[in-house]
Amino acid sequence: MNRDVHPDDRTGTKGRSSLLAKIRGEGRGSTRAEEEAEARVQKGGGFREFIESVVVALMLAFLFRTYAAEAFVIPTGSMAPTLLGRHRDVVCAQCGYTYQVSASEEVDEYGSLMHPSFWIAYSRCPNCQYINDIRDSIPFTGDRILVFKFPYDLRSVLPRRAGEPQRWDVVVFRYPEDPETNYIKRLVVLPGEQPCLYNGDVYVRTSEEEPYRILRKPLKKIRAMRQVVYDNNYIPADWIQRNWPLRWQLHPETAGEVRDNGRRFLVHASDGDNVNLRYHHLVSPRSPNDSGRRPRPALVLDEYGYDNGLTVGQYMGGHAAHLRQHWVSDLGVSFEINLSDARGHFSVEFVRSKDRFRVRFDLEQGTCIATRNGKELARAEHPITRAGRWRIEAYNFDRQLVVAVNGCPVFDKGEAAYDGVGIALVQLPTQEDTAPINLQFTGVDAEVSDLVVYRDIYYTSGNGYGDSWELTDEEAADPAEWERLTSMEPREFPKLGPDEFMMLGDNSPKSKDSRAWHEGADAWVGRLPNMDNLTMEERREQVRERPGGAVVTAQRYFVHRRLLVGKAFFIYWPHGKPFSWSVPLGSHPEALRIPFYPQFSRMRIIR
Repeated sequence: MNRDVHPDDRTGTKGRSSLLAKIRGEGRGSTRAEEEAEARVQKGGGFREFIESVVVALMLAFLFRTYAAEAFVIPTGSMAPTLLGRHRDVVCAQCGYTYQVSASEEVDEYGSLMHPSFWIAYSRCPNCQYINDIRDSIPFTGDRILVFKFPYDLRSVLPRRAGEPQRWDVVVFRYPEDPETNYIKRLVVLPGEQPCLYNGDVYVRTSEEEPYRILRKPLKKIRAMRQVVYDNNYIPADWIQRNWPLRWQLHPETAGEVRDNGRRFLVHASDGDNVNLRYHHLVSPRSPNDSGRRPRPALVLDEYGYDNGLTVGQYMGGHAAHLRQHWVSDLGVSFEINLSDARGHFSVEFVRSKDRFRVRFDLEQGTCIATRNGKELARAEHPITRAGRWRIEAYNFDRQLVVAVNGCPVFDKGEAAYDGVGIALVQLPTQEDTAPINLQFTGVDAEVSDLVVYRDIYYTSGNGYGDSWELTDEEAADPAEWERLTSMEPREFPKLGPDEFMMLGDNSPKSKDSRAWHEGADAWVGRLPNMDNLTMEERREQVRERPGGAVVTAQRYFVHRRLLVGKAFFIYWPHGKPFSWSVPLGSHPEALRIPFYPQFSRMRIIR
């Protein structure tokens, strides 16, 4: 099976819709259940009333499923970690971080188990790069989700915001190259826009005369799509035992105290000196058979723990050492700070090549100021007003600084944006990009904890087109290899029509989405019966005149409005978590284990 692009990136329900039946001119007869119910109704009396009630209930359920909402199962990881397909849960043996790894490769397109040589046996922790032996782990089915269908069906009578598909929505739609199969992706580009992918970002324009502009995500979408680079609550045990340097370090070391093996820091900066708490991206891949070497500073790469599963053969062949990924410079951080007094100031600083970004909280003035290379981008009043405990988020995503305090945004949307017009050419990284985030304190004592580093999604161009050179772990730690990172070209797509949308998966390296749909409707129009003597254009013209046939007018790469099924709304059942002593009901690897308990933490609205 091709591990780069999964051919079965579809929702679990096959969606044998009536669309192609309408196009083929096929009718839809009554179902056996409807015929039997009608026959029993004719018996009369109380039994008849009972049957009528059952039929009405069935009809209401049918109408609800058809027009209001429908449940789907996610089989693959094209939207991971937002939505999980068939997977295994892993707790890293060294750092204790919990993550999921794809197990979709263990089954064929019909859901049957592959030969054990295809089963995932090892996986690399995205938090500390330790390769875990997971041969005893359990494969679980994918998330079960609820999809609202009525907003798109009733868009003509609903307010625009309620009925029209919105950018960054997670939507279910019929696959343009096979409309009998349902797919789920994130809607990124809207009708009338021309998209371009470059350096992991998405740009659009509405005419060739105007420059491209970068697409920016609002805070709630940033939180939904951000990828964890390092969670400091999970420090690898072998690093502590071997006295290896930790990723978060105080500078100077004497200006504070390190608590809980580096999970918490007490900063003493009330005397007016600058104290820095800097993140160093130190990497040391290890495995049960290789204890690794002392960590080296490296660039942050677009590592997906969900994709880092290895078969026994891949593990023995050293596949993990040759894993190639892209440099990501869109980074963020969240942390909790307990201020002893509302005096002095502290800052969150980001490095991107030669640029320096700062978000400064002045406690005495009650201001928050965002700057780039010393030039002010935005200013806000009174985000932090007193001593005490505060939750801080700061992201340098999509050419904008997005900041939140205790969950509330500090700046208005786009207020702290920069380089939004025209494609910002990538700059070569410097050694400072291996330590890309710094917290600086002046004139204030504070306790800092719960530090988590994030990165933005890096949208690969797909089809081997236009991406920067990919780096291994070794190359990401070697500045001599970074010269080739600028050798990339933007990938442009056609302008979308008035009823077309572009879809991309959150798990960009493994998602079969708009970047790869090269045939469009021609893929199934060419298989329609009774058209053997017609050219492709003649076939499309005939189909276009049939009910629902407008879908053939969509350009390749894009999804026609008529193919939209609905908006993904809620994960109502991730999968049951068995206890360590639970008993499987059968010998199949996916056999239900009882007892189990629900994963309430993953039951949530889909953003």
